[in-house]
Amino acid sequence: MFGSTFDDSYYQIEDTAKLKKRFVSIMLPVIQKENAKIYSERTFIENTIKKSIFLINSSNISQLLQLKKKYKIARLYDLRAYLRKVDIIPPSLALAQASLESGWGKSRFAKEANNLFGQWTYTGNGMVPENREEGKIHTIRIFRDLEDSVENYMLNLNIGWAYTDFRQKRYELRQKNETLDGYLLSETLLEYSSAGQAYVDDLKTMIDTNGFRRYDYLIKQQSQKGLI
Repeated sequence: MFGSTFDDSYYQIEDTAKLKKRFVSIMLPVIQKENAKIYSERTFIENTIKKSIFLINSSNISQLLQLKKKYKIARLYDLRAYLRKVDIIPPSLALAQASLESGWGKSRFAKEANNLFGQWTYTGNGMVPENREEGKIHTIRIFRDLEDSVENYMLNLNIGWAYTDFRQKRYELRQKNETLDGYLLSETLLEYSSAGQAYVDDLKTMIDTNGFRRYDYLIKQQSQKGLI
């Protein structure tokens, strides 16, 4: 197993407010860093596809082919398809799902597998849940570090078949130049958990009670200023 990002000093925090503040201070920079990577990919795709065919070099084509494969895009120059999939995840949503799925970083999976988002695998190379239903074969995916966990979570939302509604709603907000609001987008994640609507309700409560939406508006301001 890989070592946990949350060290002993984190688990010794008894004050709930201080624990939550520390959790955000650990998670938010990683979320912002991964979003910046995605935004960079998105910008590259837009700039490349909008160029004249005579200005595109082999290096750009090679990188575009890699992104096509990564995001499971059918046609190489289908800009609209890329723009639906290659986009950031609202920090409020990522924070809410991480805190909810990991119990603010205290779950066994967070401690032993750096798995903050409850992601499964069927490869057999993972942790077996203690209360896994009889007949189920999934295991909890193991990540090498927090960055790996966040990166895979974001890619999952961006390409997973169950999150088409999420991507469509996000695309519509982009088209209207509106903030990518995690509270609103959480309504599309009925398939993320078997709890369905109850899970969505918990996400919205988590976002609302902890004031996570302010990070979505901050990232919009950064985008407008060209900081990401």
